[in-house]
Amino acid sequence: MTNKNDAFDALSRMSGLRHDQIDDIWLEVKENQKLLNECDRPHLFRPIDKDKYLTREYQCSKCNGRISSREARWYNDGLRDAYSVMIQEPLKRAALCCNSCARMLIEGEHMICQDCERKIANGR
Repeated sequence: MTNKNDAFDALSRMSGLRHDQIDDIWLEVKENQKLLNECDRPHLFRPIDKDKYLTREYQCSKCNGRISSREARWYNDGLRDAYSVMIQEPLKRAALCCNSCARMLIEGEHMICQDCERKIANGR
C-alpha cells in the first residue's frame, strides 16, 4: 500500500505544486463531487466564462457543482437521448436543435423553440 506522503511527493515532483496545494485541490474536487451527487437533478449547466472556449467550465444553477465543457456536452446529449426514449417516439438523435429544449421537456415543460418544433414535425 502506498503511503500518502509518497503519493504527495510524486505529484509534487510531477506538477511542481507543494503538498498543501495538492491537498487543497483534492479537497476542492471532493466538495465539488459532493455538490454534484446531492443535486436535485437534472443538472442545469451554464457556461461560467463565455470568453474561454476549450477550457470553459460549466456550473449547475441548482447545486453550483462544476464540470468541464466536454462533460457538459455528454451530459446534455444524455438528456436529449433520455427524452427521446421517454416519449416513445422515433425521434432521430438530432431531432432537437438545442439542449435547453430537451432539458425543458424532461422537466415537464411542453414549450419548445420553433426550430425544434419544425425539426420534429419534419422528422429530422
